[in-house]
Amino acid sequence: MTTPVGGIWDWIGQEIRDLQIRDLRAKAEVVRKKIRAVAAAEASTWGRLKSPVDEGLKELGKVVDEAVERFRKTGTGDR
Repeated sequence: MTTPVGGIWDWIGQEIRDLQIRDLRAKAEVVRKKIRAVAAAEASTWGRLKSPVDEGLKELGKVVDEAVERFRKTGTGDR
């Protein structure tokens, strides 16, 4: 037979678990918002960096192509 005190302890335990779950959900939402903010910042940063990075890669490609051509002509990478 269940005693009234046992029922109260069961109820208190359930209330504590419910509070913990609500607290964890609130913390999870805070983390989600922070992740979204970081992702948005990364997108914004990439938008500012994309053009200079593309230009640098084009320049690097030209230098590599020139080095390959010199190597084909001379057998070395010397100018």
